[in-house]
Amino acid sequence: MNRQMIRPIILVISVILILAIGWQLYRQAHQFECPSQTRTALLQLPPYPNAQTMTVVARAAGATQIQDSTFQTIDNPHTIVAFYTNQLRQAHWQLTESDSERVLIFSQTEALPLYGLMLKITPTTSTSTTVAINLSYGPCIRA
Repeated sequence: MNRQMIRPIILVISVILILAIGWQLYRQAHQFECPSQTRTALLQLPPYPNAQTMTVVARAAGATQIQDSTFQTIDNPHTIVAFYTNQLRQAHWQLTESDSERVLIFSQTEALPLYGLMLKITPTTSTSTTVAINLSYGPCIRA
């Protein structure tokens, strides 16, 4: 075989592998089942020690309820991340995504309604950190 024949064969094999891997990832991502249990009370986030609340705004987006809040603290981002990671894991929240110490995304899907939480941590000065919290909850919707 010469090189002109090998390149198309490698290309076809690569495309087949990519499609096979993509299909497996798609199937894994869509295996989520809606929980059958319903919560008896809404979940509450643990209050951050020494936080000074700046804003709290509640809104709805269809059937989803959203609460945006912001606070400042003198603590560094590492301390804030450690607090929320420990507290939320104890309450059975799952850390679903993390961008080091800037953005943390958690979910709580053991019962209905389903919860999502995003924490955005921003050092504002050498002695102050701002934390933006986006907490949402709503029904399980399967596509």
